[in-house]
Amino acid sequence: NTVACSAAISACEKVGEWEKALHLFSMMAPSTVELDTIIFNSTMGACDRGTKWELALQLFHMMGRHIVKPDTASFNTAISACEEGGEWAKALQLQFDGADYHTTGRDNFQLGDQRVQDVR
Repeated sequence: NTVACSAAISACEKVGEWEKALHLFSMMAPSTVELDTIIFNSTMGACDRGTKWELALQLFHMMGRHIVKPDTASFNTAISACEEGGEWAKALQLQFDGADYHTTGRDNFQLGDQRVQDVR
């Protein structure tokens, strides 16, 4: 069930257990549990907290493929991951894209070679 899985991943995020969070996420992806923004954000947060910034960004890019709408927390976590990895240009681009995404209702944006789709 989505709520139980989300709670488990969120608990992993809080204690910095990125490997366990990623394992739970990977078990959910092919299952019948519906991936949502909270699950993505918690898993991204666990990776970011565990200094696995590349994984956090990969998860951010996966949201579009799973038709999950990123929210402010998604953008903030992705920006934090970019900062952790010294990817300042990507962090700034995400900041601008996030502001544009939430204020203009634009239905997609480009980050590097990844297109992130909105599901509004």
